[in-house]
Amino acid sequence: MLLSLHIYPSFLVNESRILKETHTIAKLKLAERIVVLGFWKNNLVKEEKIEVTITFVRLNCLFSKNDNIKFLNIFSFLIFYVRCFLYAIKNKPSVIHAHSLTVLPLTVAIKIFTGCKLIYDPHELETETNESKGLRKSIARLIEKMLIKKASAIITVSTSIKDWYKKTYSLKNAFVVKNIPERKWQTSTEHINLKKILDIPENEILFLYQGMLSTSRGVEKILDCFTTISDKQKHILFLGDGPLRSKIEIFSTQHENVHHKPAVPSYELLKYTKGADVGIHIIQNTCLNHFYCLPNKVFEYAVAGKPIIISNFPDIVTEFSEVGSAWFIDPSTNDLQVTIKSITNDLLMIKSTKAEVNRNRWAWEESEEVYQEIYKSLINEN
Repeated sequence: MLLSLHIYPSFLVNESRILKETHTIAKLKLAERIVVLGFWKNNLVKEEKIEVTITFVRLNCLFSKNDNIKFLNIFSFLIFYVRCFLYAIKNKPSVIHAHSLTVLPLTVAIKIFTGCKLIYDPHELETETNESKGLRKSIARLIEKMLIKKASAIITVSTSIKDWYKKTYSLKNAFVVKNIPERKWQTSTEHINLKKILDIPENEILFLYQGMLSTSRGVEKILDCFTTISDKQKHILFLGDGPLRSKIEIFSTQHENVHHKPAVPSYELLKYTKGADVGIHIIQNTCLNHFYCLPNKVFEYAVAGKPIIISNFPDIVTEFSEVGSAWFIDPSTNDLQVTIKSITNDLLMIKSTKAEVNRNRWAWEESEEVYQEIYKSLINEN
């Protein structure tokens, strides 16, 4: 029985990309059994059946992942590696996906011992993030350089990241799979009336930021813009959780045009997105990973038929420039403030029409051919 094994060192709670990927592999019958290995913690099911052929297995690593006592993570990860390795040896996968650089050495070892095919499937450019600095960055680059060619295929999230991998490591087997919502969510007409919930008049404009509430995502810039703008008929809703949640909640009590709602399940997110007028995602150019990004949040606004205010980074501009539904800004300047002030109801109607017309332009299903090609090539390697 062909087993597609995926390893990702998380709690497997909101891993929408892995869900979409495993659904695709199941739908195309590229594997008879699909298992995703991650960490277990209290209140989570250790073995979760997602559908007939897909199972999430969360491994008990004693200390779990601890954000407060960092050194315990070393022991947790060591136990995680051992348990993943033993699981793979016992179940003998045909294909294994390494969903992060941290598990690439582990998956290479599994490949050597089982003879399986390896796909390196990182969700970002991990050696070029804000957290990857100094010695940590040097070690990460060395590990990736030594091991990346052990993979039969590399899956990236944007063309610029794919080109970076190909140039940096002299690769030929890199592919792009954009992190777009599945078409089934686009066909739904359901939406949450956010203006009614927030007591905002219909003629006033509601901007939406959804996702991690952190500085690198431009959240403080957005907050500063809406708390200082004189036009209080323009509102911002922060939908999500993160380090800046408390600050946003405080400001929401002081400014009538600032609102916050906690994160919602991924399967409900599009209904909330459809309830806003404009999406905002101004990730900051603090690292190459950000500059080369093509965020899933931007696609979520797009498939909901909403115009977007977004950073003017290369892959983002290439993806959305011809549609005419976006405002591109330089996140390092006061472009956001200028853009917000310039948006009238008439201009919003023009942009919204273009966004609605083009919302079916994108769908995760575009990636199906990529998985077909990769798995077919793996079979031909035998």
